Amino acid sequence: RIRPLVRGVWRSRAVGQVDAAPGVVAGLDAAAGDRALAACVGYYRDLLLLENYAIINYCGFSKILKKHDKQTGYVTRSQFMRICVAPQPFTHYPRLLEMIKEAEGSYREISAAASTLAPAPAEGDETPSRRESLGSSDERPAAAGALAARAA
Repeated sequence: RIRPLVRGVWRSRAVGQVDAAPGVVAGLDAAAGDRALAACVGYYRDLLLLENYAIINYCGFSKILKKHDKQTGYVTRSQFMRICVAPQPFTHYPRLLEMIKEAEGSYREISAAASTLAPAPAEGDETPSRRESLGSSDERPAAAGALAARAA
C-alpha cells in the first residue's frame, strides 16, 4: 500500500506532471506524504516486533534448557539447541531481514517524495523549513535510525 504512492509520485515527476500549485505533485498533497510515512513507520515497527519475537523465543529456549541443566546436572543445552531448535524456521529469517531493509529503503523514498509534496512556507513565516529543522546532512540520522526513533 506504500509502494503505489511512491511510484505515482516518481512517475509524475519523471513525466513532468507537476501542478501549478506549490507542494502538489500529480494531485497529491502533503497529507498524503504524511500518511505514507506513517504507514511505512507502522509497517517497519511490525517487522521489528516480529524479529524481536523470534529472538525472544530462541533466548527463551536457551534459558529454559540452562535452568534444566542446572537443576538436573546434565549438559544438554548446546546439543538440544543445535539439533532441535536451530533448524526451526524462527531461528533464521532471511526474508524478514530483507523486508526490514526494503522498509528502510521505502522510508527513504517516501521521505524524499514527501519533501517535494510539502507546501512552501509563506514569506515572513518564522517557522523553520523542514530542511533547516533537520540540520545539515552530517547531523541527520540515517534512515534506519530515523525509523527506529519514530517506531519507538
